Amino acid sequence: MQTWTRKAARQLRRNDIVLVGAGHLRVVTAMETDPEPGFVNLRLGTAWYRYPAGHLVVVDGARR
Repeated sequence: MQTWTRKAARQLRRNDIVLVGAGHLRVVTAMETDPEPGFVNLRLGTAWYRYPAGHLVVVDGARR
């Protein structure tokens, strides 16, 4: 059974599975702090995204 939870972008870890857009899944493959305070840079699959550190994202709740 799939369990989804919300986490702040700053709490994500490598290999977390994130639900983005209309049911699309992406894996966190890298994470960096942004030079501007309060933001993080996440590589989801092969693309980089910039999120406010407190932005809530939907994550697979079952850690493997």
